[in-house]
Amino acid sequence: MAKINLLQAHTLSSMKIKSTFAAVTASLATFIAAAPSLATYWVYMGEASTGESVYVDRDSIAKGQGSQNYVVSFTYSLNEEEFIALGNCSSNTWYVEGYGTYSPQSEATQNMMDYVCE
Repeated sequence: MAKINLLQAHTLSSMKIKSTFAAVTASLATFIAAAPSLATYWVYMGEASTGESVYVDRDSIAKGQGSQNYVVSFTYSLNEEEFIALGNCSSNTWYVEGYGTYSPQSEATQNMMDYVCE
Protein backbone atom coordinates (compact mmCIF):
# COMPACT_ATOMS: atom_id res chain seq x y z
CA MET A 1 0.00 0.00 0.00
CA ALA A 2 1.44 3.36 -0.95
CA LYS A 3 2.17 5.83 1.80
CA ILE A 4 1.50 9.52 1.36
CA ASN A 5 2.95 12.21 3.52
CA LEU A 6 1.01 14.97 5.27
CA LEU A 7 1.70 17.56 2.54
CA GLN A 8 0.38 15.23 -0.17
CA ALA A 9 -2.74 14.47 1.91
CA HIS A 10 -3.38 18.20 2.41
CA THR A 11 -2.89 18.86 -1.33
CA LEU A 12 -5.34 16.08 -2.25
CA SER A 13 -7.88 17.34 0.29
CA SER A 14 -7.51 20.90 -0.98
CA MET A 15 -8.01 19.73 -4.58
CA LYS A 16 -11.21 17.87 -3.59
CA ILE A 17 -12.57 20.96 -1.83
CA LYS A 18 -11.78 23.18 -4.82
CA SER A 19 -13.35 20.65 -7.17
CA THR A 20 -16.49 20.39 -5.03
CA PHE A 21 -16.71 24.20 -4.74
CA ALA A 22 -16.37 24.57 -8.52
CA ALA A 23 -19.14 22.01 -9.07
CA VAL A 24 -21.48 23.71 -6.58
CA THR A 25 -20.75 27.12 -8.10
CA ALA A 26 -21.45 25.82 -11.61
CA SER A 27 -24.69 24.20 -10.45
CA LEU A 28 -25.80 27.41 -8.74
CA ALA A 29 -25.01 29.46 -11.84
CA THR A 30 -27.05 27.04 -13.96
CA PHE A 31 -29.95 27.24 -11.51
CA ILE A 32 -29.93 31.05 -11.50
CA ALA A 33 -29.75 31.20 -15.30
CA ALA A 34 -32.58 28.70 -15.62
CA ALA A 35 -34.80 30.51 -13.12
CA PRO A 36 -34.63 34.24 -13.90
CA SER A 37 -38.11 34.70 -12.43
CA LEU A 38 -36.53 34.30 -8.99
CA ALA A 39 -34.59 37.51 -9.50
CA THR A 40 -35.93 40.69 -7.94
CA TYR A 41 -35.70 44.28 -9.03
CA TRP A 42 -37.28 46.56 -6.43
CA VAL A 43 -38.67 49.88 -7.69
CA TYR A 44 -39.31 52.63 -5.14
CA MET A 45 -42.87 54.02 -5.25
CA GLY A 46 -42.66 56.52 -2.40
CA GLU A 47 -43.78 56.74 1.20
CA ALA A 48 -47.08 55.20 2.33
CA SER A 49 -49.54 57.08 4.54
CA THR A 50 -48.13 55.00 7.42
CA GLY A 51 -44.64 56.40 6.78
CA GLU A 52 -43.29 53.12 5.38
CA SER A 53 -41.33 52.91 2.12
CA VAL A 54 -43.27 51.22 -0.69
CA TYR A 55 -41.42 49.11 -3.28
CA VAL A 56 -42.69 46.92 -6.13
CA ASP A 57 -40.73 43.93 -7.42
CA ARG A 58 -40.69 44.70 -11.14
CA ASP A 59 -39.89 41.08 -12.02
CA SER A 60 -42.92 39.74 -10.15
CA ILE A 61 -45.58 41.53 -12.23
CA ALA A 62 -47.81 39.11 -14.16
CA LYS A 63 -50.73 40.53 -16.10
CA GLY A 64 -53.83 38.70 -17.21
CA GLN A 65 -57.49 39.14 -18.06
CA GLY A 66 -60.11 38.30 -15.47
CA SER A 67 -63.70 37.48 -16.36
CA GLN A 68 -64.73 41.15 -16.20
CA ASN A 69 -61.78 43.13 -14.89
CA TYR A 70 -58.14 43.60 -15.79
CA VAL A 71 -56.07 41.79 -13.12
CA VAL A 72 -52.39 41.69 -12.24
CA SER A 73 -50.39 39.79 -9.64
CA PHE A 74 -47.31 41.36 -8.11
CA THR A 75 -45.09 41.49 -5.05
CA TYR A 76 -44.65 44.66 -3.07
CA SER A 77 -42.99 45.56 0.20
CA LEU A 78 -43.61 47.98 3.02
CA ASN A 79 -40.19 48.55 4.54
CA GLU A 80 -38.81 45.00 4.78
CA GLU A 81 -42.08 43.00 4.78
CA GLU A 82 -43.09 41.47 1.42
CA PHE A 83 -46.66 40.86 0.23
CA ILE A 84 -47.99 38.95 -2.78
CA ALA A 85 -50.96 40.84 -4.16
CA LEU A 86 -53.65 40.48 -6.78
CA GLY A 87 -54.54 43.86 -8.23
CA ASN A 88 -57.78 44.82 -9.94
CA CYS A 89 -56.79 47.58 -12.34
CA SER A 90 -60.40 48.43 -13.21
CA SER A 91 -61.35 49.20 -9.60
CA ASN A 92 -57.87 50.46 -8.56
CA THR A 93 -57.70 47.99 -5.65
CA TRP A 94 -55.47 45.11 -4.59
CA TYR A 95 -56.01 42.03 -2.47
CA VAL A 96 -53.53 40.34 -0.13
CA GLU A 97 -54.52 36.93 1.25
CA GLY A 98 -54.92 37.04 5.00
CA TYR A 99 -55.06 40.84 5.04
CA GLY A 100 -57.93 41.90 2.77
CA THR A 101 -58.62 44.35 -0.04
CA TYR A 102 -57.02 47.77 -0.21
CA SER A 103 -57.32 50.96 -2.21
CA PRO A 104 -54.63 53.65 -2.46
CA GLN A 105 -54.39 55.86 0.62
CA SER A 106 -51.24 57.70 -0.44
CA GLU A 107 -49.41 58.87 -3.52
CA ALA A 108 -47.02 55.92 -3.10
CA THR A 109 -49.75 53.28 -3.18
CA GLN A 110 -51.41 55.05 -6.13
CA ASN A 111 -48.01 55.04 -7.86
CA MET A 112 -47.82 51.29 -7.11
CA MET A 113 -51.18 50.61 -8.76
CA ASP A 114 -50.33 52.84 -11.74
CA TYR A 115 -47.00 51.04 -12.14
CA VAL A 116 -48.34 47.48 -12.03
CA CYS A 117 -51.33 48.32 -14.23
CA GLU A 118 -49.48 50.22 -16.99
